[in-house]
Amino acid sequence: MIKQNDSKQAQESLDKFHTWSASLSKADFIAIARGAKLSRKDVAKGAGIARSTLNDNVLVKKELLVLEKNLRADGVLAKLAEGVSDELVPDGPTLYDQTADEFKRLKIEVERLKTLCLRQDAEIERLRAKLLQFAEISDVLSDTGLMPR
Repeated sequence: MIKQNDSKQAQESLDKFHTWSASLSKADFIAIARGAKLSRKDVAKGAGIARSTLNDNVLVKKELLVLEKNLRADGVLAKLAEGVSDELVPDGPTLYDQTADEFKRLKIEVERLKTLCLRQDAEIERLRAKLLQFAEISDVLSDTGLMPR
């Protein structure tokens, strides 16, 4: 059962959310989009409500899902993965298309490997220069007949 204060605070959070969402343009929503949904951190910060309110307050949660559904219909957000509904599921996880996350992870890995290759190339060049130096010393010593044992 919701207490009077909780009910009032829930309504205030909903009002803040409505005011915030009405003040944004499509470009603003694109800026805070993370795949098929909006960044909860950015939504909470922009609306001036606690991040936990987005999950705990049923009114705000329902409105956020409706907003995301409308943004998907307008093409602002990515489409949901096949077989996933955008209904309000009480305790079940929502599945989204993870290809963007996989692409980002692979891009970071490629950059790390490129850096590693550049370091290895620099080390190889340094060792080749050292090898040339010792090869010259070896040639001079063998010409003079003073080879170390």
